[in-house]
Amino acid sequence: VGRISIGRLTAGSLKVGQQVGFMYGKDGEMRKANVSKLWQFQDNERVEVEEIHAGDICAFSGMSDVVIGDTVVDLETPHPMQPILVEEPTVAMEFSVNRSPLAGRDK
Repeated sequence: VGRISIGRLTAGSLKVGQQVGFMYGKDGEMRKANVSKLWQFQDNERVEVEEIHAGDICAFSGMSDVVIGDTVVDLETPHPMQPILVEEPTVAMEFSVNRSPLAGRDK
């Protein structure tokens, strides 16, 4: 199956075997892929389907190098969305010597 992407279809329809493009933002390079499997979410489960329509939340596979923020587009009329910016996780910690008057008197 490979990498599975999840998203909401905003317009049109998507079918298994359909060739689509995906790109990162308006200035991104369009890459082509075929939809190999398509799932629709029903209740708390993924159900494999042949086609989905606008408004459906779905999962699909067939795009090996897709990343967060990519937009799946029609090859003939691509209208990508602005990419989602995901910041790198950061952790800040500060360690210091215990300088209190009671330091070292723990029981």
